[in-house]
Amino acid sequence: MKNNGFTLIEILISTVIIFITVSLIYLTYYNLEKETLAIERKLETIETKFNFLTSIKEQLKLSIDKKDSFQFSSDSILFETTSNYSPYSFQYKYYTYRTDNGFDIIEERTNLFTQEKIIIPIAKNYYSFNFAFYDGNNYLDNWDKEKMPAGIRIKISEIENEEMYYYIKLPTKDEKDGKKEQ
Repeated sequence: MKNNGFTLIEILISTVIIFITVSLIYLTYYNLEKETLAIERKLETIETKFNFLTSIKEQLKLSIDKKDSFQFSSDSILFETTSNYSPYSFQYKYYTYRTDNGFDIIEERTNLFTQEKIIIPIAKNYYSFNFAFYDGNNYLDNWDKEKMPAGIRIKISEIENEEMYYYIKLPTKDEKDGKKEQ
């Protein structure tokens, strides 16, 4: 008599093989999903930094070159600027705010005509963040001179022992006047 069925051992072995295969597929999927989320968070952080740096660069290039319109220190910058989008001048202040998780970067925008103020959180939980100002020879932590600095260096650290530097060259008054005449 020929046996056409499976033995209990064969069923148990095939069940264990299927279980191990499904477990490996699940773990691979779970790890892949976890890595994808980490990459998406990193890309969001990079995009936020890029947008912040592009925005501040453009605003500084349009800034008003008067001593009483700007104040620069290592943890904040304040300046007045005109806009291509509005007939009014604005005062921008970027500063850091210390939290339990690190530093948050804040933009405070004031319409100088209406005195309306908008406070916008730019980024959160940075390990460190500061500004330095280029006088033509060196970067200084504070700026108290009569004219605008030649450039600004922004140091951003997301974690300890990781420093990223961004440099913004500011146009001189002559360069601004030359652009307006052209």
